[in-house]
Parts: sequence; structure tokens; C-alpha cells
Amino acid sequence: MNAWWGLAHILLKEENYDNAILFLKRALTINNQSAILILYLASAYQHNKKDSNNALKCLDEAEKLDPNNYMIKYQKANILYFDKKFDESLKILLELKEKIPKEAPIHVLMGHIYKSKNEFNKALTHYNIALDLDPKDFNMAKAAIEKLMTEYDDGNNY
Repeated sequence: MNAWWGLAHILLKEENYDNAILFLKRALTINNQSAILILYLASAYQHNKKDSNNALKCLDEAEKLDPNNYMIKYQKANILYFDKKFDESLKILLELKEKIPKEAPIHVLMGHIYKSKNEFNKALTHYNIALDLDPKDFNMAKAAIEKLMTEYDDGNNY
């Protein structure tokens, strides 16, 4: 892309989000039509002091440029989840699940949302789907299921 993007990419990996934001903004002065640059800027905002307002603004802009980019939609759902906007996040994830049903991260995030909404059976269903879709993430899915069962199981729920 350009030198600014290269520097921003390194800074993101180093978790130096303040400077990554600066370099991503510079890269966008050269190519302001790059949904990917804007997606990375949203990620930097989200990781930098949890600035979800700016992150969501960036994602809205990126989505206008590339409405079929599922990563943009997933990132938006993820930020909404962390902002405890579960229904908004779930709406996006349900749409994504229809388009790309075999993506384990979608089901993991759906499991987290259902768990947060105290809908434990739905959470367990989605954790299990994620496990079936991506067995290499067995430990992550298994840990989520075990935590769910430990927090909720009173012997009558399963």
C-alpha cells in the first residue's frame, strides 16, 4: 500500500495504538477509499482506551466502501458486544451466519452474547457448533463450555 501503512502495521503488532492511529490516518490521506485501512483504524481505536465510538464510526465508513466485507461486519458485532449492545451485535451475527455459516468465530461470539443474556442453552449450542466447525480451537471452545456449565449448572438445566 504505502510506507505509512507499513509503519502502522508494525505499530499495531507492537500494540502501540496511539502511533498506529497517527500512521493509519496518514495512510488514509493517500488512499481514503481503502476499507481495509479504515478497518485497521477502527481496530486501533478499539484497542486504544476502548474508543468504541470512533471505532464504530470507522466501521460504518468502511462498510459503505465495502458492504460485502464480512470482517468489517464481524468487527462491528464484536465492538457492540463489548459495549453490551447484545441485541445489535446479535442481529449482525445472525446475518453473517446466514452468509457464512461455517465460521467458528461467529458462533463463539454468539455463544458469548447468549451467555451474557442468560440464555445458556443457546450459548452452549453455539459453542458446540464452533467446536464442530473448528476443532483446532478445541481448548478455547472447551473452556467456554466448561465456564458456562460451572456458572450455571444447578443439576436441573441440562
